[in-house]
Amino acid sequence: MIGKQRWLTVLGSRKNGDVLMVQDGLLGPQELVSCDIKSRQIKHLGLHGDLFYANTYMESLVALDVADGVWKSHARPNFS
Repeated sequence: MIGKQRWLTVLGSRKNGDVLMVQDGLLGPQELVSCDIKSRQIKHLGLHGDLFYANTYMESLVALDVADGVWKSHARPNFS
């Protein structure tokens, strides 16, 4: 709980370190907010609803469909 706000669920963290949280909608729909833990500031993201879901992913530069380290679709034609 931060201040007088109630929170239901922590969904995850953002790339910048902020925490995504769902604010309890006591009198209406819930709201998705972002919380800066260091400054204790809440950013209202303008998203309201009854169900929020967060999925995680990791960026990668590894190519999954390659042959010999070269993308097949980007291989240069051999004109010899």
